[in-house]
Amino acid sequence: METRIAVTDHFDVIVAGGGTAGVVAAVVAARMGSKTLLVERSGSLGGLTTGGLMGVMWGTSDGLSGIGKEIFQRLLEIGGAQGGNIIPFDTEALKQVLCGMIKEVNVHLLLYSMVVDVIKEGDQIRGVVVEEKQGERLCSPK
Repeated sequence: METRIAVTDHFDVIVAGGGTAGVVAAVVAARMGSKTLLVERSGSLGGLTTGGLMGVMWGTSDGLSGIGKEIFQRLLEIGGAQGGNIIPFDTEALKQVLCGMIKEVNVHLLLYSMVVDVIKEGDQIRGVVVEEKQGERLCSPK
């Protein structure tokens, strides 16, 4: 018996996991003009960095570059981090910064949702099945 799920959304980029790396991937894709979906199983962004109450980035603030430096600067602006040889930061402030970044570039965000299957034809990904409270939805590339 075959189960059919209607295609509900089309995206250029679908990122599974809203940890720090997933958020950065989604933000960069959206900044490059891609319609982007970010799927996160928990209720907040940042993964272990925020949910695990990590609170310290190891390395000097002077050594940061690119989007890492941008995140650090945003944390500094709201009083959520300090510079130095190690970087203590407020995990709730980091959640705020990451949420702000995805909102700025219109990343579509699904919280409390999981990618549960990938639909392929040969080597081509044709979509991902996302499980959320309302049930399953199929999100596919344009």
